[in-house]
Amino acid sequence: MGVMHFQVPGNLSADEAERLRRVYLAGDYDHSPVPTRTILNGSMLTVRRDDKDESSWLMAASDVPGIGRVFGSTSTLMEREAPYRLYVELARGKVNQVRSQAAEWKHAGLPLRPEIELGIREATHAFGSAVLEVNPVESEKLATRAMTLAYQAAEAMVTLHAEQLFAHRRETKERVDSLLACRLCEVPAVPLDGIFRHSFNTATLPMTWRDVEPVETNYNWDATDRVLEWAQEQQMNVTAGPVIDFSRHGIPDWLRAWDGDLPSIASFMCDYLETAINRYRNRIRRWVICSGSNCSLTMGLSEDDLIRLTARLAEAVWNIDPTLEVVIGLAQPWSEYKAGDYFNYSAFVFADTLLRAGLPLAGLELEWHMGVTPRGSYCRDPLESGRLLDMFSMLGCPLQVSMSYPSNDAADPLADPAIEIGGAGWYRGFSPNAQADWAGIYSSLALSKGFVKSATWDHFADKLPHRFPNAGLIDGNGSIKPALERLRNLKDGHLHGQQDTMIM
Repeated sequence: MGVMHFQVPGNLSADEAERLRRVYLAGDYDHSPVPTRTILNGSMLTVRRDDKDESSWLMAASDVPGIGRVFGSTSTLMEREAPYRLYVELARGKVNQVRSQAAEWKHAGLPLRPEIELGIREATHAFGSAVLEVNPVESEKLATRAMTLAYQAAEAMVTLHAEQLFAHRRETKERVDSLLACRLCEVPAVPLDGIFRHSFNTATLPMTWRDVEPVETNYNWDATDRVLEWAQEQQMNVTAGPVIDFSRHGIPDWLRAWDGDLPSIASFMCDYLETAINRYRNRIRRWVICSGSNCSLTMGLSEDDLIRLTARLAEAVWNIDPTLEVVIGLAQPWSEYKAGDYFNYSAFVFADTLLRAGLPLAGLELEWHMGVTPRGSYCRDPLESGRLLDMFSMLGCPLQVSMSYPSNDAADPLADPAIEIGGAGWYRGFSPNAQADWAGIYSSLALSKGFVKSATWDHFADKLPHRFPNAGLIDGNGSIKPALERLRNLKDGHLHGQQDTMIM
């Protein structure tokens, strides 16, 4: 077993101590977690990996002033008895990532603004001072300042890079035919219907199994029919899914009687999926057929069972119509779930396994649902989020992103009761303005990359049942949140006039 020790501040609050117990080690080419055990004893954090002795990255959340509580990485650390200083190593990891990315983009001919260059130099200087400082308290302060400067530079770099990529595509007259979508389970009332139409070029119909077939063989397609008819009247693109969400919120209660029975579960899932496909295949061509199968504990299936089941669902669709575009959704694409003892396959390996099996998928949908747990992901900054997209692009399959971020941390009775806010950090806090900043930055980041075909906001209005708490673009009182304007500005600035891509 590999062991590392880290010096942490003394007199930790209960919240800080719990946060440190959730750190994990990561390895392999995809930086995925390895089974990790932690022991916090006073000011010493001991971290063990159970699989083998090997250098690793430590992944940990830290409070970065002006940024939020974000998950970051150290550089590669060798195992040793002498303790590392946790905040110094987290600062080293972030400063190194920012410097390396800046050098790569400059080499590719994408210049940085002078203020970004200055921020990187100041971050480097603060980190160097933290390394040389012998007083632990002062060293932590300097390391924290280095992280603040590095995260600020990272956000500025990503924003600039997205602007440069959009500008390049316009200059080369390359069509920016990406889809900006929102899931819609009911037709918006006036005037929100017009606002939706002007903010997005695509409507996505969720078709959640639990809602459509709450009682076995009793289907209710009324809401889906209404939304589809309205969207096509507005000449909008229409996509569907996830049709089967591998969570208790997405699976009907009656299926629980079959937990652990793969043949029966597969039969029921294929039957529902085939029913939906046969009903709408002449009107909808692109389908997210399932999501979250890579890390589901819902139905008592093994990891290999989940891979086989996912492949079988895709094959069921192509048996009906081989020309349909099939997309698979991946929850927790950073694979936090793999830090435990149950799963061996990261989201990247799960997707790679499906593609190597010869499934001609039209896309992989990565879930960026940050700040919520357990279904969501811990908050990562834009630079780390861009790195994730670049890594998945190596699979050679088009990508799309499903995204959400809460506008406040109050209780949300219409959301999935299993999902909580705050346990997975935050980016600039939880407020309507913080949600707007997050939406603008992360949607632009995703759609600026040519291999990302769409970005889908998870739900439109908080007053209707939904998965992720307080993450809609219209609040429970029917008022528009500022995040909607950010998304509309992105569409008008870079995606305007894409009605000719409509799929009928």
